[in-house]
Amino acid sequence: MTRDGGKTWTSINGTGLTCKRVARIVVDPHDLNRLYLGTTGNGVFVGRVSNP
Repeated sequence: MTRDGGKTWTSINGTGLTCKRVARIVVDPHDLNRLYLGTTGNGVFVGRVSNP
């Protein structure tokens, strides 16, 4: 994942995300710290944004 537009990257291993191909990322408009990740295999992961 990146927080600075791709200048630096951090591994997402250990976050519970079992699929590495994310097709879509959506921020919850009611909770800006919640993300929805849609995978290429029609799965959805819901997670929270945390500060590094």
